[in-house]
Amino acid sequence: MAFKTEYQLTESFLLKVNQLLDSYIEYGLHTQSEVRAPGGIPDYVIYRSIGNSIHYLIAIEFKLKNWHRALEQAFRYRNFANEAYVILDKETSNSAKENIVLFKKANVGLITYDTSDSIEVLNFPIPSTPFSDEFSREVASEIISTNIRTTDDLPFIRTARGGYKLSRLRQLELLA
Repeated sequence: MAFKTEYQLTESFLLKVNQLLDSYIEYGLHTQSEVRAPGGIPDYVIYRSIGNSIHYLIAIEFKLKNWHRALEQAFRYRNFANEAYVILDKETSNSAKENIVLFKKANVGLITYDTSDSIEVLNFPIPSTPFSDEFSREVASEIISTNIRTTDDLPFIRTARGGYKLSRLRQLELLA
């Protein structure tokens, strides 16, 4: 059975994921919905912070059907995120699965989810440094509400290594 609205898809998935992420808060993992960012507003972000700096950020775009638009949006999120994912309703994801090579080429993750709480990870992106210092700084400022004045104050640590704890999520049953 398919989700009727994108809101239902999002809320159902986040309910499941937030239960898992709550156990990782001691590692500095946090989440936020609808973060204003240059070039778009990700539906959801997961990030690791230490003090007033963000060391790793994952941006997520949810869509019921339009996987091509979601892929374009998620690719733009790579301007400020270490990883970007598209999460689709499993019932309407066949076309995206047939075009998995586009997700791999864009280095964007693809996950399907259904009403029975079944999660299927079809593509894990390779963790990478965000494309833009400026966009990373803007998003970090939005998230931590800090006034950034110089690059010395950059609250987003531009590294793919900061995702060590986040990459451990892949080993859990939720994303296995």
